[in-house]
Amino acid sequence: MKYKIEITDIYKYELEIDADSKTEAIRKAEEYYENVEDGVTGVADANSHEETRFKVV
Repeated sequence: MKYKIEITDIYKYELEIDADSKTEAIRKAEEYYENVEDGVTGVADANSHEETRFKVV
């Protein structure tokens, strides 16, 4: 029997954002993540790997 397996890797990045509210901080973090190439944020590697999940689908 063959099983189809879904593998999900989760990566974690931490930023410090200056903002007046949590909503503004989230908005600014999303903008940073989408637009800034800092060589760290958004790089999926062993330094940012948080968890791997396996699921039979």
